[in-house]
Amino acid sequence: MIYHATRAPIDVGLTLTPSFYYANLISNKNKPDMQPQYNKEVVFEEIRKVFYHERPSRLACNYVMRDYQDVVEYRDNHPHLHAGCIYEVVPSNPETAILFDADMVWLDCNYLSLEQITQYAHEYWSGTPSQSPQWETLCGGDGIKLIKQLAGPIK
Repeated sequence: MIYHATRAPIDVGLTLTPSFYYANLISNKNKPDMQPQYNKEVVFEEIRKVFYHERPSRLACNYVMRDYQDVVEYRDNHPHLHAGCIYEVVPSNPETAILFDADMVWLDCNYLSLEQITQYAHEYWSGTPSQSPQWETLCGGDGIKLIKQLAGPIK
């Protein structure tokens, strides 16, 4: 089973295409508070292309989790997801989907040096767990299909 938290309720049965994260990142890259995140993602993507090209891109995937309690905790800790729901999902095309588990702790490096960000990117893309891992799964491919709503918005 894999699970996905949305920003707003969505009809079960719909397919969500890969994340709009990249478009949002590009459109906001010149905002001072977004530049460190943008710079980090550029480094992570370049490291992926060169050393881990078989992994799905963070910039063109759906973000899911394999553990239901992890997705509940993630949603509860991220206010932009409070109006949304949690769904059980499946890759829309299982034959071409690429799932990759990574520890989100390695993403907490926006304000580190380029050398440190590069090191964190290698840890992330190699699937190395940190001391206190927080797992996410990148689902590369055509998208994810919403199978069942498991939790509604936080009131």
